[in-house]
Amino acid sequence: TATVTIADNDTAPPPPPPPPPPTVTVTASDAAAAEAGAEPGEFTVTRTGGTTTSLTVNYALSGTAGNGTDYQQLGTSVTIPAGAASARISVRPIDDTAVEGNETVILTLSANPAYTVGSPNTATVTIADNDTAPPPSVTVSASDATAAEAASDPGEFTISRTGSSTTPLTVRFTLGGTAGNGTDYQSLSLTATIPAGAISVRVRVIPINDSAVEPPETVVLTLQSDPGYVIGGVASAVVTIIDNDVGLPGLP
Repeated sequence: TATVTIADNDTAPPPPPPPPPPTVTVTASDAAAAEAGAEPGEFTVTRTGGTTTSLTVNYALSGTAGNGTDYQQLGTSVTIPAGAASARISVRPIDDTAVEGNETVILTLSANPAYTVGSPNTATVTIADNDTAPPPSVTVSASDATAAEAASDPGEFTISRTGSSTTPLTVRFTLGGTAGNGTDYQSLSLTATIPAGAISVRVRVIPINDSAVEPPETVVLTLQSDPGYVIGGVASAVVTIIDNDVGLPGLP
């Protein structure tokens, strides 16, 4: 017996290249969440390409809302199951009593060798707060309780507020006492506005130096109620105006 070997001159084709990794993106499929009723918001993470196997996608969370404090704790990844092209991430608000205003949850996709991060790679859900701040409390004091006709030396009331000072606050009041508004002291309106950024405002009582002989006269400022605030423990204060005129000898 004998053998003859035939040498082949053909080569096998190269194996096909592996498929490209999937591309993942994220959207806010429900961008509005709310503390009221613990209404959830939602992100949707989507992939391109084949769906025969599951795919775990990593992400980071940021924004003004706290993970686990303003919404139920979320991890740092979501798995798109086999046979699916996307996965949802629910943002479930925690209904607390803090006055916070609207807060944001920002999800940003993180890189991984198993996929390519496409665009959009970030999305935002906003949580609407359902708490309101209590109205400010206002009080009044006589920060300078003595005025005098001599040199028109003024007296002064100070109206103060508690709570937020980010917006102006107009406070209403009445004026009483034995002194006349516009006759014994320069005319005052019946409101004072505490400006934004301030916690108090001054109301000056400037005497009118007339020639009438008068005993000491009082100016009584009393705060009036309003839907924009509550009246604190001190609602009224007194400034006394000292006269500088004397009667003729022998006359009362």
